Amino acid sequence: MALTLGLLVQAFEWKKIGDGEIDMTEGGGLTLPKVEPLVALIRPRPEMITLLSQLSSNTDH
Repeated sequence: MALTLGLLVQAFEWKKIGDGEIDMTEGGGLTLPKVEPLVALIRPRPEMITLLSQLSSNTDH
């Protein structure tokens, strides 16, 4: 899990969609999901595109 999260942070650029504040209000339930889910735009960092495409082609069997 930590490796996956690290890859998402390191290999991609993240931007929130919209100009408003992020609503951090917690909903009900055991896992405390957010009332309003986070909506984000994710884009591979330019220096990671080649590496990510190589990883993708190695798993396309």
